[in-house]
Amino acid sequence: MSSATCYDCWIELARVVEDPPKKAYPLRDDEVLQMCPECGPIVAPAYIRKTYQPAAEQLITHLMIGLGLMPQGVRAIQPGVVWRLGTTQPCPGQLQTWYFARTLHELPVAQALREHLHGEGVLQDAIILTTSETPLPAYSPLAGTQVRSLHTVGRLGQSAFEFFDNRLKTGAQVVAEDERSHTNTLRYTASEALVYWQGQAIRLTRQQKAILVALIDDRDHELGREALREAAGSKDEKFSPSKTFQRIPEVYHGFIHYDDDQERYHLKISDEDAHWLK
Repeated sequence: MSSATCYDCWIELARVVEDPPKKAYPLRDDEVLQMCPECGPIVAPAYIRKTYQPAAEQLITHLMIGLGLMPQGVRAIQPGVVWRLGTTQPCPGQLQTWYFARTLHELPVAQALREHLHGEGVLQDAIILTTSETPLPAYSPLAGTQVRSLHTVGRLGQSAFEFFDNRLKTGAQVVAEDERSHTNTLRYTASEALVYWQGQAIRLTRQQKAILVALIDDRDHELGREALREAAGSKDEKFSPSKTFQRIPEVYHGFIHYDDDQERYHLKISDEDAHWLK
């Protein structure tokens, strides 16, 4: 079994399929079928067998040069998986933070990156370059963030990654509501101020969203009243989550539990969210 650099993304190591089914993949004599862990099945020229996967360090250096950043400024966030490339200033007063990540379809990777971005205060502003296929699934912890597949924003040159500037200006990618089917979920709270309760999509106010996001982002998904008030950015001395949700009490009781003994608010995690909220 042989592998070679993927002909589509030019980054991941893709398995070359020996004797693929001819009906599904009618290949010419000078073509082979590759199975890339990120791009899926790819028809490639046979000479691809002679190529090899570039080292991650080399790829990151190319990205840094393409962005006009100093290569020594890169920082590994998840070793071998996620890197913080640095910050650029596209116009006066505007900063742009760049990341490169692999395997974003793995929920633990995506969740850990979301927590990092939240901690850095760049969850909605950072641009994440990736070899993963986009848009990410609607249930991804990174849904609503600015994730870009490398092959959609530029090409790998000999000494640098050459960006197509016009392709970096599009916003976050989301899935239309009418394409979704959910029962009870908080997946769209951070990205769209939206929850689903008993199959119904319910819009949140800014403060309602802030309360839920604070509980989602807390490692243990529970906070005391003052900690929750601070995390939600509320200046109300009479801060009361139950009153904040008084017009949609089903959302409050469905996703939040207040423990009178401990005086703490706990996030109630539905079965639908259990795989990404732990």
